[in-house]
Amino acid sequence: MALILTGGIVSSYLGDDGAAPKPLGTVALLMTDKLMFHDTQTSMLFPQAHMGGAADPSGFKVCKGIIMMNGDFCPVYGWVIYQAAPHAVEGEERTEVGRIMEILRVMGSNDHRYQRPSTILIETWDVGARTAPYHMPQLTPRGHPRHRLLLRVQDLLCTVNTQHNCARHNCLSSGARVVRQERERTEQTIPQVEHRGDPRDYVLNLCQMRDASLMAHFHAPRPPLNREDIILKGAAMEVAPRTSTRQPGQRPGHPAPRGRARAGMASASVSHLH
Repeated sequence: MALILTGGIVSSYLGDDGAAPKPLGTVALLMTDKLMFHDTQTSMLFPQAHMGGAADPSGFKVCKGIIMMNGDFCPVYGWVIYQAAPHAVEGEERTEVGRIMEILRVMGSNDHRYQRPSTILIETWDVGARTAPYHMPQLTPRGHPRHRLLLRVQDLLCTVNTQHNCARHNCLSSGARVVRQERERTEQTIPQVEHRGDPRDYVLNLCQMRDASLMAHFHAPRPPLNREDIILKGAAMEVAPRTSTRQPGQRPGHPAPRGRARAGMASASVSHLH
């Protein structure tokens, strides 16, 4: 425990660089010069976006990731579940899957002072039917051109894992990657996959255990059970073992006649003695 608390190499492996933990909802910056708004992805899609309360921002910083309100760190191009706007007809809150494309912070604003994001650009994806052989939902970019939203950090609920649909595109191992232990190269290697076909063909990985309550929304509903079929199948399973052990001439539901069986055994014994 002392090795961890003193900020040594063990703590660095656990992701602790010795600095105080960042508050929830804050961002990590890229080491880049400031950008003007017209140089950002957000400006091409939302040219009139109101950024961080600054009427005339002096510039923007591009962030490489964000610490979400549940403690997850999500980098740019990472996948998240976000809180969508309530449905116009049903009025119910919805959770959807998206990909973070850009995180901006307005220089000189309150967001800059408190290390908060001024805006988060999200690419929205539709969660479709399950695809073989993974039996996990297919992800498809929404709209053409791809539909994007501006969200707040409070709208991001958790990170999710996606995988390329390698089975569909016959992706193969193209080589091996060296395994590192304690920052040193080892003689161990693991296969490295070369992705083929559509690089944006993803499936949503439903196997993650954390944030299960949020992931449950994307699981396929269980088919309804037919009560009559269940009773008939249960009765058939109960009767099957008895039918297989029934003796010739024995009626269903009746045991073999004991007296007749004993007489047969006695006759066999007498004939054997003669």
